[in-house]
Amino acid sequence: MDIRENIKHIDKYKLFIFICFFIGIFLRILFFSYNRPLWLDECSLALNIKNTWNFFAPLQYNQSAPQLFMYLSKLIYMCPPPDKELLLRIIPLISSILSIGLFYFLTDKFCVKKITKITALILFSTCYRLCYYAQEFKQYSSDVFCFLLILASYFYLKTILNDKKKLFIYGILCSILMWFSFSSIFAIFGVFGTFILFYREQLQKVETAIAPVAVNTVFFYITNRFTSGSNGSLICYWYDYFISTYLFNLKKIFLHNINYFFNNSSIIGPIWIISFFISIFKEKRNETFYLLILPFLMECVLSYLKIYPFSSRLVLFLAPVFILICVKILDFIDFKTKFCQLILYGLIISVLTIPILVNTYKNIILKNYYREDMPKLLKEINNSDSKNDDIIYISYGSQIPYNYYKYTLKKDLKVIYGKNYDHIETYIDDLNNLERNKTYYWICSHNLQKSLNLGYVTEQWSKQQKKFKIYQDKNFNTLIIFTK
Repeated sequence: MDIRENIKHIDKYKLFIFICFFIGIFLRILFFSYNRPLWLDECSLALNIKNTWNFFAPLQYNQSAPQLFMYLSKLIYMCPPPDKELLLRIIPLISSILSIGLFYFLTDKFCVKKITKITALILFSTCYRLCYYAQEFKQYSSDVFCFLLILASYFYLKTILNDKKKLFIYGILCSILMWFSFSSIFAIFGVFGTFILFYREQLQKVETAIAPVAVNTVFFYITNRFTSGSNGSLICYWYDYFISTYLFNLKKIFLHNINYFFNNSSIIGPIWIISFFISIFKEKRNETFYLLILPFLMECVLSYLKIYPFSSRLVLFLAPVFILICVKILDFIDFKTKFCQLILYGLIISVLTIPILVNTYKNIILKNYYREDMPKLLKEINNSDSKNDDIIYISYGSQIPYNYYKYTLKKDLKVIYGKNYDHIETYIDDLNNLERNKTYYWICSHNLQKSLNLGYVTEQWSKQQKKFKIYQDKNFNTLIIFTK
């Protein structure tokens, strides 16, 4: 009888919140525990970690990452445990877990109804993209953490307006976070922009905090503008995700990002737009709304100016904005008939959550996520009957992962690096020019090479070779052994 009474008195809202936290943390740690091999981009960044301490110089392999993130990763990488992949992913994991708490803090400030807050937390905790980057050695997970931390600090800023010492320290801390996450600048703009909109008469009080941020921003811009040699190639790579002059591709870019975060753009896109415009009219006095929207608008402007692309992982830090604006529509539902209200709640919540839950279940629980596996291919070579004069031939897109994992290769074989060709005919010519009467181990682990080359090689070119064998897993990590 006492147990039943205790159950009745449990705060169901707090219980749901706890369950959301638990699921979010569980999914991130579970994915992290799989310890999948580093893929191309991770290997590129990891090689920079291995090769240098000078992260203010242009990074190799067309990489770009915040200097403080790189230095902390370097220190962690030097720790004794041999499993370096997990070590490199510690910062993303911790950042992602802490982000759940920060997100709930902002949700509590922005959303009114409990059902809205729970829905927002479900989306954030189970979003596959956020879970994925909790276990990838890149800065995107810490981008989300720093973005949320700075936005949440806005409410602390309002309490220290009369303390110049604390304001100065606040400005210094914001400046430091800029070196840990490039996207911190968006959050800083949101914080001070919102303060100016609501407390313009007290602007003089926060000058003590703005001063170090302003000085640091100039230094930050100069450092990353003139020392990052990879910027040019990255801008070319992301060119399609800059908003065009006459906004012709705005819809395409918007739906691309909605689909990236929610895994279903056809229905969720209109919901987001409707909720956004209703919020503009109904949330004029809600500071948190401006806190969220100003960074979003800044990203739109920078994308239009061809400074910062508006695409997928580069704007992962805006995932909280996309989620909170989407669920905000639940706050606006207010019918006199409770039954109609519950039906509409059910429909909207289902549309928002089901695609994300299904995608996360499929990729994390069932382990259907994409996996490049260079160590597996090198292990096959170790177990093969190779001879000293055999040759390893590495496809262009697989060379960086090979350079990172080559320490696992126990055999001392000659290595030939394939070239980067756009046309399959030229690629085949390169293969045909290989020395005859030699056995080759063709390694192909990166997805960009697979669709271009493997189909033709396995179906056509292979028939002309001697002793052709192929090892391939479900992700098309491929080792082809042939003798010319």
